[in-house]
Amino acid sequence: MSSLSSQDPGPILKLEPSFERAPSVRQILALASFQQEVLDLGVDLGAIAHRAAERARTLSWADGAMVEIITGDGAVHRGVVGTGAAPRLRRADSLPVSPWHALDGPTPQVCQDTEDDPRVDPEVCRRLRTRSVISVPLHRRDVRLGAITVTSSRPNAFDHAQTSVLQLLAGLVAAAVISSQVIIELRRSRRRAEDTVISSEAGFRTLFFENPQAMWVIDAETQLFLAVNDAAIATYGYSAEEFAGLTIAAIRHDAAHLAVDFGRARAGRSAFSARHHRRDDRLIDVEVTTVTLAFAGHAGVLELIHDVTDRNRLDRQLRQGALRDPLTGDANRVSFAESVAHALSRMRRRSATLALLVIDLDHFKTVNDSMDYAAGDSLLQAAAARVHEVLRPGDTVARLGADEFAVLLEDVGGARDSLDVADRLQEAFRSPLEFAGGSLVVTLSIGATTTTTADTSAGELLRNAELAMYAAKTAGRSRVEVFATSMLAPARDRLDLDQDLRHAVGRDQLRLLFQPILSMDGQSIVGCEALVRWDHPIRGLVLPDAFIPLAEEIGVISDIDAWVLRAACSQVAAWRAAGLPDLLLAVNASGCDLGRGEFVDRVSATLLETGLPRDRLEIEVTETAAVTQPAAALNELRLLRRAGITVALDDFGTGYSSLSKLAAFPVDRLKIDRSFLRDIRHGDDESPLVAAMIALAHRLGLQVTAEGVETAEQLAFLRRNGCDLVQGYLFSPPISSERFEGLLRSQQASGATR
Repeated sequence: MSSLSSQDPGPILKLEPSFERAPSVRQILALASFQQEVLDLGVDLGAIAHRAAERARTLSWADGAMVEIITGDGAVHRGVVGTGAAPRLRRADSLPVSPWHALDGPTPQVCQDTEDDPRVDPEVCRRLRTRSVISVPLHRRDVRLGAITVTSSRPNAFDHAQTSVLQLLAGLVAAAVISSQVIIELRRSRRRAEDTVISSEAGFRTLFFENPQAMWVIDAETQLFLAVNDAAIATYGYSAEEFAGLTIAAIRHDAAHLAVDFGRARAGRSAFSARHHRRDDRLIDVEVTTVTLAFAGHAGVLELIHDVTDRNRLDRQLRQGALRDPLTGDANRVSFAESVAHALSRMRRRSATLALLVIDLDHFKTVNDSMDYAAGDSLLQAAAARVHEVLRPGDTVARLGADEFAVLLEDVGGARDSLDVADRLQEAFRSPLEFAGGSLVVTLSIGATTTTTADTSAGELLRNAELAMYAAKTAGRSRVEVFATSMLAPARDRLDLDQDLRHAVGRDQLRLLFQPILSMDGQSIVGCEALVRWDHPIRGLVLPDAFIPLAEEIGVISDIDAWVLRAACSQVAAWRAAGLPDLLLAVNASGCDLGRGEFVDRVSATLLETGLPRDRLEIEVTETAAVTQPAAALNELRLLRRAGITVALDDFGTGYSSLSKLAAFPVDRLKIDRSFLRDIRHGDDESPLVAAMIALAHRLGLQVTAEGVETAEQLAFLRRNGCDLVQGYLFSPPISSERFEGLLRSQQASGATR
């Protein structure tokens, strides 16, 4: 591999493009494309500028956009959309009129109001009918390549999120310009003699090693790296010496796709996307353009690498409504926070009162669950429209998520005025909302907060309004609550719990308890249910009801479920290996991981790791979780059963599942919730509902376990009605593994095992 670098140039290398089967310009420029569907830009910088201007306008919701690309010979390629001007080639000394007095350096410049910003020329802005401007320079390694400028006729039209998007676009445009220069240089060499050295030592260093575009040359036969430039070394983290001992397979782990892509590259026509592994094992998304060439006596492939990880992430964010709520068209949380920040900034220049309202549609989940999603979306759109009807034209509305909206009120007279707005919203929603699902009256829970100082932050204001909204919901809904500092303590407590819970598994703070499951004689232990507790260093032993819902909300429930499954299987397998009774282990699954395609593999891997037989494990899913699962999740439960693992429907009777759904659930056992046994207090008491549940389960071929058995009368009733298994405090509370093992040994010693 060549060891040329800027410090050690080494010998002059002969770079001989193989033009007999040269790639098309369109394929070569795939590296620098803005999206996979716009690969026809060619090396025409005017076309690149125009396409970039179209993208800039779309991404920023601007009235107009202009992209200027400056080449090394001073030519300026200009693309304009939204103003009626056409792209054209100009000299750098005759640039089009710009709203800025000067635009220097790599930092974006944002003007929210051209009438009050000394950095812009107000006369030019009036002529262009511009009130807001963003300009993002195009540059690579301190070399100015041009700029992207977007304009709006409205003041305060842009926010930080839009600036960030344009910065990403600027990086793509700069990469396209750099790539085009490499391609143009290669095309020029076609007009030279085939054996001519196309560059001197300094020329080759500029074209290849010092080029800010990552690139390398690979041996067409061995796939070894022959040369790697400085940009690729910086991107991938390998040294030049390390690259010399690697093949492209070290970067790409998808052997089948690599074979196809490299075969096309050797044929001389190639442009493709891939995922590359850096030295630190981080994956990056790339677009690769290849050119066949002779390199230092080898048949080689030159690959130009463009890292599109940020672009792909940007595209995903845009699809998910990263800047605007796709359902209502209003701002989302990110852009709303930026609007609040801008409003606070304006308050520093004048005395004013700013108010935030956070609005929640009461009982929306219940309404949404009773209709299809299309009707629910239509209801949210109708609610957003109703909010707009009450507000002033300049007020900002955002959908923060699900059924939660926010309103920014600037220049309100005082706190009382913001409450008047909240009251008007409450009054407006007393009339039915007309939507695709019909007509419905929806009430609001509203939290309000105000400030007269710019010293607070947008995040604090939004937090305060949300806390007030939660207080309104707690107080009975359909009301307005104003933020008070006393609301902060419970919020801080929940935040502390949130942060501690994220580290509970890693800090070994989870504890496992086991509750015996007995046969109907009430004496033989045939199984156990694994129950998790959180041994908090300050709060002590925290029960599941206090942390499992939070774990599901913050996304750590999968880690907890995995820990419980592994620890419980290991313990029961150890008891089994020690010659203790062969138990059925019941483990709860939250249901959050169902339907993702990994749950069955994870359970199977855990059983293989711990040595517990498949027929000794029972996975429990609550009825409520099962009712709401998609078809893919229910299919995973079927796969568990086919693998020999028992599936149980936990807390049966609390989830309101229909009989038709129950018959279709892929389960082996029903676990009757403890709440149905509480009314059985005497020996002759009957519970027709529980009796019907047991009979129904048996008719469906299912076994029944009753939870929460606390009295002899309850046990007698369950025995009369043919219940299969029982568990509860009548026999034992959840206990440690040591105490449970003692129960097993006592049972074994008394000869009461099965």
